[in-house]
Amino acid sequence: MKKLKICLAGLLMTAAMAVTGCTQIQNYTKVNKDGSGKVVSTIKISKEDALLRAGGTLSEEYLDSTLAESGYKIVNENGKDYYTISAEENRGKGELLKGVDGSTASKYNLYFLYSEVDGKELKQKLKDQFNYDSVKDTFSAIGVEIYDDDFSYEATFEFPAKVINTNGVRDITNPKKVTFDIDFNKMNVVFASTHKDVTLSNVKTFAKDLLKIADTKITKVKRSKKSIKLTLKKVKGVKYQYQISTKKNFSGASYKKSKKNTITIKKLKSGTKYYIRVRTVKKNTIGNMVYGSWKKKTVRTK
Repeated sequence: MKKLKICLAGLLMTAAMAVTGCTQIQNYTKVNKDGSGKVVSTIKISKEDALLRAGGTLSEEYLDSTLAESGYKIVNENGKDYYTISAEENRGKGELLKGVDGSTASKYNLYFLYSEVDGKELKQKLKDQFNYDSVKDTFSAIGVEIYDDDFSYEATFEFPAKVINTNGVRDITNPKKVTFDIDFNKMNVVFASTHKDVTLSNVKTFAKDLLKIADTKITKVKRSKKSIKLTLKKVKGVKYQYQISTKKNFSGASYKKSKKNTITIKKLKSGTKYYIRVRTVKKNTIGNMVYGSWKKKTVRTK
């Protein structure tokens, strides 16, 4: 089954790292209505915890200056100091919406995230993506040890609309935000939706139905010197999209549609080989276009 993961399902490579609950790599992803947005990853390490791990051998001033040379800044949150370093990546229009284009999602106020995450597999991917060894080496060089088992995962997503259904933790100050904690030792289900009718119990069926469309096939071909007539297997509730070209890869060929399952293509050249392909197309329940598989035929005019 094709996967429909709208609003960042494909961006689940985000993480949080924790050392006794005091050290984190946090990821915040915001998606705009047009599918653009930004992804901000922040390593946040408690100054208090770092000093404790150093066993009293390092001064606060030494830690401050040494980590500053590596790009870390000091941030105070709720009266507690953290060493932080961040990276921000902007995404262009449509890059953060998968399966449904931004205008459709905005029109129907429908954004949802669904993914089944293998914790063990994710841990290895995150280790590579966030370069755990580099983080560990930076702190190890100044006498603060961080280990692989200290890492945990957290991802925060901000949608263009209010989150209605989720198995994550909603932000009490921002109804568009939701955060997920992932257990590295099991399979995790991550789900959030901005539409009341998309719930955790029906999201897999809903996504499958959005992408479901029956295929057609070419059942009959009638050719003449200047035209080709195709008869297609009739499929209820669809239109038929087709292309014709003298090139096998259909380069430059325009897309045309027919409401009928019989298509006559005129103004062709006699004695010429043509490549033809057809597929079904329809709008799904949220107004997005869904396409069937291409069915191909090679025909030479008389």
